[in-house]
Amino acid sequence: MDGMFRWRSMYASDSNCHVMHQAYLTSQLFGPSVNTPASKPHTIKTLLPEMEQARLDLEAEIMDIEKESAATLENLQGTIGDLSDLRYGRLRGFGGEESDLAQDVIDSLKRLERMCDETAAD
Repeated sequence: MDGMFRWRSMYASDSNCHVMHQAYLTSQLFGPSVNTPASKPHTIKTLLPEMEQARLDLEAEIMDIEKESAATLENLQGTIGDLSDLRYGRLRGFGGEESDLAQDVIDSLKRLERMCDETAAD
């Protein structure tokens, strides 16, 4: 985007206007920090505590990301296992027991058939 404004300013009749427009857009995109003066440089005494704090912040962020990654991996592995069970027709029953989907469907249909027969007989 910066190159586009440079190109336009080279070929425009009023390049000063484009330079001002570019400065305005830069301040709008990146905020007022672009136009503020540079901060006071660090010394050895001020740099070391800042670096230590940055290290601690990074370690905490890495730990959070590792926890989130572990939880995501566990969730993903559970989903993969469930999809595998679905693919091969195995589902977990109410007590966590493994059951055969096809056999469960056949048993349920037989019960339904018996109930229909009993209702028709009455």
